[in-house]
Amino acid sequence: IFEGEPGYIAPPLDGIWATAPYFHNGSVPNLTAVLDSSLRPSKWTRNFGSSEIDFEVLGWPYTEADEGNRTYNTELNGYGNQGHTFGDALSESERRAVLEYLKTL
Repeated sequence: IFEGEPGYIAPPLDGIWATAPYFHNGSVPNLTAVLDSSLRPSKWTRNFGSSEIDFEVLGWPYTEADEGNRTYNTELNGYGNQGHTFGDALSESERRAVLEYLKTL
C-alpha cells in the first residue's frame, strides 16, 4: 500500500523549456533567469494573448512593468523570486550548456 509522505514533489524536467513561468509561484519568466538571479525582473508582464516561447532564454518573452492588473510584482509577500541562486556560481558557458541540455528534454 502506498502511503504519502509530507513534502513537495518536484515536477519532471521533460519539456521544461515550454513550461514557463518558473518557481513554485511563477515568479521567473524564463530559465535563463532561473540560472542567473541577477536577470530576474522585479515587476514584469507578458502578452497573455500569445503562447510564444523565447528559445534563447527558454521561457516567456516579457516586458518590465511598474503597475497593472497583469503585472507580476515579486516585491509582494509570497510572490518573491529570491533564493535558488545555485546557478549564480556557474560560468556563462556552463549556464549556456545547461540551457542547451534542457532544450533536449
